Amino acid sequence: MDRDRLYEIVDFILNQADSSELEAVRLALERRLGKKVDRGRLGIDPRGMAEEAAKTMADQLTWSSEYVRTMVRDFAADIIRRHAPEVKGADMETLLDTWLETKEETDLKLPADLLKTMVRQFIAYATGVMSASEQIALREEIPNWSEVYWKKFPENIRRITSLFLTGKLEEERFLGYLDSLLQAEG
Repeated sequence: MDRDRLYEIVDFILNQADSSELEAVRLALERRLGKKVDRGRLGIDPRGMAEEAAKTMADQLTWSSEYVRTMVRDFAADIIRRHAPEVKGADMETLLDTWLETKEETDLKLPADLLKTMVRQFIAYATGVMSASEQIALREEIPNWSEVYWKKFPENIRRITSLFLTGKLEEERFLGYLDSLLQAEG
């Protein structure tokens, strides 16, 4: 195909074609590229219609749940303002975050032995003593495993882990604190 003809076709698609002509071009491209569209007897694409309906419904549900979450948060903030007017700013946000935890934050607590294994793996990785094969295996299971682990650690375990990794807490004391915290968690 010569360039002039190609430019004419592209110009037609971009600047001149109406919606029915664009639909014909789309169908022709899908057919040419191997994506078969079954239009049925009435010329309707039921799969496309179902996908579009599902997408619309998912968008509406996402919007609705976000709206409800915002409404509940505002309602809780109003209650706090009425009954504890001294709570303001960051304290208010912390209280609201605690009261209105998201589903991800309220996942079931991890068993203590699993949490201990996760902490040991995290420490081994952060200190450079984890074997390459273990790193590869973890990365294959969970691509961003160290971030996922860190988010799953309770705040007090994150705190002592940070202190250990920055050299502010000796290993023996860290392991003692870790065992105490895990017993309290379990």
